[in-house]
Amino acid sequence: MFIGTIGELMYIPIKQAMIGELAPSNARSTYMAFNSLTMYGAMIISSLLIIIGEWIRPIYMSGLLLILGLTGTFLYYIITKSLYAKVSEQNERKVPVSS
Repeated sequence: MFIGTIGELMYIPIKQAMIGELAPSNARSTYMAFNSLTMYGAMIISSLLIIIGEWIRPIYMSGLLLILGLTGTFLYYIITKSLYAKVSEQNERKVPVSS
């Protein structure tokens, strides 16, 4: 439980900072509200996986969990990539061009 708590303390501020950077200033509250729905979505998926786990073999369940994990990792990669592109674009605008 201690390791999970430390992991959450490291993860949540980074996640909220990324959302704050990605969201346009006029829609930041909408982004944060939609982000709060992710916990409910995760609970629905985990509940469905418990039900599905009764009907399928463990190897297929492992494959399904692997696919879900890889999908989440890929989506995280896309978001991080777009965040870095946005930050570098903002930094390029701040650098004065000498003539």
